[in-house]
Amino acid sequence: MLPSELLRVKIYNNEYIRPLFADINDENIFLADSMIKIYEENVGKKLKDLEEELKELERFAEEYGYDFKFFRGLKALLDRRLSFEENFYSVDIIRIRAEIFETTNRLFGGFILSEEEKKKVISEVSKKLNLKEDQLEEIFKSIYEEEKKIKAFEKINGEELLKLYNLSLLQTLLFRCKKLFLDVKASGHDIKRLLWNIKKLGLLYIAEKSFNGIIFTIDGPASVIKQIERYGTRMAKIIPLILPFSYWKIFAYISSKLRSKKSKAKTYKFILNNESERLFPSFKKVEVTYDSELEEEFAKRFVTVTGEWKLIREPEPLISGKTIFIPDFLIVKGDVKVYLEIMGFWTEDYLKRKIEKIKQLRDINLILAIDSSLGDIKIDDPNIIIIKYDKKISSFDIIKALRKFENINKN
Repeated sequence: MLPSELLRVKIYNNEYIRPLFADINDENIFLADSMIKIYEENVGKKLKDLEEELKELERFAEEYGYDFKFFRGLKALLDRRLSFEENFYSVDIIRIRAEIFETTNRLFGGFILSEEEKKKVISEVSKKLNLKEDQLEEIFKSIYEEEKKIKAFEKINGEELLKLYNLSLLQTLLFRCKKLFLDVKASGHDIKRLLWNIKKLGLLYIAEKSFNGIIFTIDGPASVIKQIERYGTRMAKIIPLILPFSYWKIFAYISSKLRSKKSKAKTYKFILNNESERLFPSFKKVEVTYDSELEEEFAKRFVTVTGEWKLIREPEPLISGKTIFIPDFLIVKGDVKVYLEIMGFWTEDYLKRKIEKIKQLRDINLILAIDSSLGDIKIDDPNIIIIKYDKKISSFDIIKALRKFENINKN
């Protein structure tokens, strides 16, 4: 994503919003290549040298009609590809700075007014610490960001940079999303992997079968109450997941104060589909790692306390009508199958919608592990057992619920 102040959008008919994506044309590639060349040529130099050259190029770019937000958006992405040399000194940098400030205060009342006074301070401290004067001065300055020395720059070409910019722009817009709808068409195997990858991100979603394949309804960052930054970052990871598919469509409601700071937030509509795929990087189908330690910790503890029940991660999705439900785990003992769903970082509205979907499932045994902060939840269904947890899930509570289902199965 980009810093929010670098988001560039256009409003249509006071109803629709669209990012100002960068066209993949010769003019934009020229600017991107020019910036990349400056970064490459400044490897081995200080960051302040790079910044000076970029300021000059930005002035040139504005004269030729480039939006400064576009230039700085490209710069933000290129900055992330830099790595810097570490300062390995045998002396404590904090001590050096303290000695310099103490000496300056003792000799000149805390203020240096001339180059001669500066040299006197450097000379006295360097003798005290047994360092060369130029080395001491370099160490003293090294704490400042602009004095960092560039070690390497991760290569990229102009076209790739423009496509990465467009992806980042889209992700930045979706950070203001209230509700996101994803319509995706793919093979059964790919749909299953997409379902699991979105679940692993820990997003608040409902999945349903659609005419084309599957549609996700996802609560956006602008609709959640807490952990907005973290949730928004997770949501940004959705886009690379859907880009590899031959058919995809995004529809979203975007909350924004774009007209003026005094105006109230207005909700705009945003639509994008696979016909715009040329604007974005090419992605291979990727696997997402779990973004929550809660499931990981539970799985490890559960295996250690019981050898009777087999814990299966990523069970087959459960389908009832159009509803698709993906439990976190399937727990099996002989002929007894029990599904486990962990309800953690959920809003009250999402919880109600999710439970309504769960009620549509028939003839399955289900344990709902619900965070105690979500309040008192009741479901009138003998095949669903609710347990509460605080911070971590008790394996013994789960085993107790499993034995209830086992006894029901025997009877």
